[in-house]
Amino acid sequence: SRGLGDVYKRQEQEAKEFLQIIQDASSYMFGYNHSIGYCMIGYLCAYLRYYYPYEFITAYLNNANGEEDVKSGNELATLYGIQIVPPRFGISKDKYLFNKAEQVIAKGISSVKFLNRDVANELYALAEAGKPETFMDLLLAISEKTHLDTRQRDILIKICLLYTSPS
Repeated sequence: SRGLGDVYKRQEQEAKEFLQIIQDASSYMFGYNHSIGYCMIGYLCAYLRYYYPYEFITAYLNNANGEEDVKSGNELATLYGIQIVPPRFGISKDKYLFNKAEQVIAKGISSVKFLNRDVANELYALAEAGKPETFMDLLLAISEKTHLDTRQRDILIKICLLYTSPS
């Protein structure tokens, strides 16, 4: 029986050590104040996702941390029946942008190699100032009012970005 008592003492000691580990770890666990904050963020995201899906998806895509997030954002858009269009003159900026008039999310121009934020925002400002009537008017306006180089202009023409606006 003495051997059995030693076993119980050892088991009791192991149980106390285990409980001590749990107790020590609990002081490092996520605090109540933080959990309330994260609950509120979760609630607000759910609210925005339901009532403002275009804006929510646009913000999600603009803050994506890699291709997997972009894929998830595109899947969410498909689930909601929201169209994500390639970069287009007049509705695209540097990042994804929700176009309320057309009810689409336009992909950002800076996602195209050799095009950047400055190019995208200059083109958007050019479109906002008034869309040129012809393609030649557009090329002239780009030459006079933006800092695009010939390589950037050629890329825009090749991806048909500039063909979509003027008649």
